[in-house]
Amino acid sequence: MNFIKQIERIKRIHKLISAEKTGSPSVFAGKLCLSRSQLYNVLEIIKGLDAPLKYCKKRESFYYETSFDLE
Repeated sequence: MNFIKQIERIKRIHKLISAEKTGSPSVFAGKLCLSRSQLYNVLEIIKGLDAPLKYCKKRESFYYETSFDLE
């Protein structure tokens, strides 16, 4: 995958996480046409940017624990 597409994917994931509209990991991966393992690889990249990323089982959504802006 080229660099530009990777950045666009990260931006899309960030937007869905910010809106807390990801769904479960399987649903979220499906929305992005990724496998769960691919999704978790991208989430690790986002965490590497010091994102306070969490998952709520009750809401079935990923979210940012505190305000986070992707630059």
